[in-house]
Amino acid sequence: MTVRLLALTALSLMLLACGRAPYAGSRPVRIAVMPFSAPESITGQTFSYEGWWFGSTDVRQNRNVGAWVAESLARQLDTVDNVVVVPPYDLRRYLLEQARTLKREHPEMTDAQIDALMRAIPLSDYGRDLEVDKIVTGQIFAARTAHNRTIDTWASTVEYQVQIWDVVDLHAQEQAGREPTAEWERRDRDREWFGSWLAAADELGQRIARELRRTYFSNPLNFRNL
Repeated sequence: MTVRLLALTALSLMLLACGRAPYAGSRPVRIAVMPFSAPESITGQTFSYEGWWFGSTDVRQNRNVGAWVAESLARQLDTVDNVVVVPPYDLRRYLLEQARTLKREHPEMTDAQIDALMRAIPLSDYGRDLEVDKIVTGQIFAARTAHNRTIDTWASTVEYQVQIWDVVDLHAQEQAGREPTAEWERRDRDREWFGSWLAAADELGQRIARELRRTYFSNPLNFRNL
C-alpha cells in the first residue's frame, strides 16, 4: 500500500511539472539576473582581423557584453507571469555602491582587484541583500559580429550558459561547505545574419525565457522555499 501511494504521489508531481501553468504561488517570485562573466578574449579585444583573401573578416566585440547580455535576458524574464525581476538599472546602482564601499575600505586596491573581490562574495549574500528568491548567473562563450570584407556580408553570434540558483538552498550549501548546485542550467547559442550581436542576444534571451516557462516555472518543486 505504501509503495502504491508513493508511486501515485510521484506520478502526480510529474503531471504537475509537465502540465501546470507557470508558477502561481501566493506571491511573485523575485529574481536578480547578475552580470554574466566573459573571458578576456571577448572583453579585452573589441576589434580584430581574422582570415585572409575571401575569408578576410572584421570582428567586433564589446567589453561590457556581460552586463548587456544579462540585461537582455532580464527583460525577457520580466514578461513571465508572477515573476518580478530586479530592474537592471537598480541592480547596476546596487553593484556600483558595493564596489564603492569596497574601494573606500581598500583604497590601495585597483579596479581589477575590486572586481575580483566582488566576484568572491557568495551569491547567497547578494540574494539576501537584494531580497530575491532566485539568482540567475551566466558565462558567455561568444558575443561578436563578424563582417566579411570581400563579399560584404556580416553575421552575429551569441553563445552563453545560464544557471538559476535558489537563494535559500544556495546559502545552506555554502554554509555546509558543499559545492553549490544550480536548480536549472542550459547552454545555447544564436546566429543572426545581417544583425548585431545585441539582436542575437535578444533572440537567445527570448528562447531561454520560453524554455524556462516550459521546464522551470511550471515545476512547483522549484518554489518549495517560498
